Amino acid sequence: MRMSDSTSNYHGLQLYAAKRKGDLLMTTSYTWSKVLTDASGFNDNPEDPFNRRFNYGLATFDRRHVFSLTYTYTPKGLAACVAL
Repeated sequence: MRMSDSTSNYHGLQLYAAKRKGDLLMTTSYTWSKVLTDASGFNDNPEDPFNRRFNYGLATFDRRHVFSLTYTYTPKGLAACVAL
């Protein structure tokens, strides 16, 4: 049996924007996040098992900045064929 007695905190900000201009649709998103924990996984070996706060810090899976940009372009002739 596995027991989780670790402490974790997640802080994040998500932004999203979409713009349509004619046959073009563009979306963009940005995520800022920060994960703090004293154990990133089941197999972590703490340096001091009796003082969990000593190991508290950034998680191994922390991804600070994530940016995504997508676009879709549908030509007018193709849109009529897909509608059938």
